[in-house]
Amino acid sequence: MSLLISICSGVFGAYYASRHDYGHYRSCAVTGIYQFPSNLSDSTRFVETLQYALTKTVERHPELCYGIVNKSKDEPAHLYRLPELRWDDIVEIKNDLIEDGDAVLEDTAGSIHDRLFTNQYTRPAWSLVVLRYTDQPNLSTIRTDIIFASHHGISDGSSCLAFHKTLQSHLRTGSQLSNEDRRSRWPYQVADDISKPIFLEDKFSLTKFLDLPAKTKQSDPSFDPWTASAPILDSIDSLRTKAASLSIPFTQVTNILAYCRQRSITLTGLVHGLILIHLSKAVPHAQTFRGTTPVSLRAFTKTSPDEIVNHVSSVYHNWSPEHISIFRRVEEKSTEEDLTITTVAQIYQETVRAEMRDIPIHGPETVVFAAKVKDFDEFCEQSMKITKRSTTYEISNIGLLKAAELEEEKRVDVVNLEKLIFSQSTMVTGCPINCNVVSIAHGPLTITLTWQDGTLEAEIMYGLRDFLKRRLLQTLPNQA
Repeated sequence: MSLLISICSGVFGAYYASRHDYGHYRSCAVTGIYQFPSNLSDSTRFVETLQYALTKTVERHPELCYGIVNKSKDEPAHLYRLPELRWDDIVEIKNDLIEDGDAVLEDTAGSIHDRLFTNQYTRPAWSLVVLRYTDQPNLSTIRTDIIFASHHGISDGSSCLAFHKTLQSHLRTGSQLSNEDRRSRWPYQVADDISKPIFLEDKFSLTKFLDLPAKTKQSDPSFDPWTASAPILDSIDSLRTKAASLSIPFTQVTNILAYCRQRSITLTGLVHGLILIHLSKAVPHAQTFRGTTPVSLRAFTKTSPDEIVNHVSSVYHNWSPEHISIFRRVEEKSTEEDLTITTVAQIYQETVRAEMRDIPIHGPETVVFAAKVKDFDEFCEQSMKITKRSTTYEISNIGLLKAAELEEEKRVDVVNLEKLIFSQSTMVTGCPINCNVVSIAHGPLTITLTWQDGTLEAEIMYGLRDFLKRRLLQTLPNQA
């Protein structure tokens, strides 16, 4: 995760992402793949149900009522409480799409991450894009994809998950109400006394870290990982995010988790190992790679996973040339490969544990880092002048969405949430490869890869997508 945005989840991080867009992240997004009952195929009924659910969601999450205003000569970057939310400013509906797996969704998600959050005195720092597909013969439900994209200054990936947890509940309720009962009033009028977003800097005091030396996560300055091409962006508007996703059915997810339990590793650790296997062979001249993993700080800030906040830090992982050479020479799915995957996953886990043990003592890495940045304009401009990135890839796993509605038996007369897809904007000066993981109770696990068009060969990314899907579908626990 971007060091700056991670700690300065409020005004400074917002400025870094939205003004320059040369930094790490513009936005994060979680898409819900929903099945709407056919009795809501009528456009008016559909919109009324969505408006009802969105009204209830905004009431639950007042953070959605703020815009993020850039720094100017006259004022610093800051949050702005909007007087109202206008439907056409935040919701875009595309109708009559032809379903072709997730191809339409991938293209749309990539383009959404290339957008800027503008007019923040009148629009909030998030938006919805709704993809409505055509009716399928002999089916009583209609697929509808709802993409919630949010500025990273007010939310992290887990927050996007929280949004859908709330939205799906009210969509389900709204689909059972009468036309009169589900009507809501738009524009949505924002109350004067709504609460403000809970910033990480409100939970961790910055002042007591100002005199500490910056912690060096990359302890070996001679470590030289492969990081694709140097940062390049002709203009703010030239960024193009590419996305590719894969889905693992729930029945296979149980096998994968059993495999991980037998080795005392986590799913994220397993994915680290698999990514390294692919990269070691797809980039044969690379000596080694550096990974990074965002970690949630909500346990330290005492913030519920159901809240919309940006409370994350990062952990870095330097993978030794020995690990890479083993992956290159061993036979696929051999015992030696399996042992090396386990070793990599265990190193990842211990690195995370060490970081988490250190946070109560010194605070997150990002607190110290942010304290050392005196001029954010200069910092962003200098970032674009570097000739080499520092990190190869990032794995962001926001976990499992659980909700009471997901435990209920599927019905064709209500809205059902079938699958989630998590994506993030590409990073211009950060790592070139983003791997985003999410799953849903009793549903599939999805992985979405995002990257900046032109920074590395597309074959590497589509090859990684296909490799991860093949290996995860083949992962089985040891048979007793």
